[in-house]
Amino acid sequence: MEQKTLWQQGSSNPENTKNLVTIREWWANLNGKEITWQQRIIPHSGEVGELDWEPQRFDEVFAINNPEIRGITLYWRKLDGAQERNTTPNKLILIPFLHEDAPNF
Repeated sequence: MEQKTLWQQGSSNPENTKNLVTIREWWANLNGKEITWQQRIIPHSGEVGELDWEPQRFDEVFAINNPEIRGITLYWRKLDGAQERNTTPNKLILIPFLHEDAPNF
């Protein structure tokens, strides 16, 4: 069974802060790696298992530069770009899997 690390804005879960730290470390360790950026809107049911992760029009593949989390906002740049990008989610779910280049968390 995969162990998920969940952080959710406003959660009363006592592990919430610790989970955000874990996700922050994982995110920072992606620096210089090629990633596939996929954003999906969570359905009204709230079931993330219903999300379609097949490639879609606005998905991007790029080498990420300076990924960091400040507060609850994720920041990054494309390796070849000067513009800093960001997104502020209300929920982050880290589902680690084995991959030869994946950070070990």
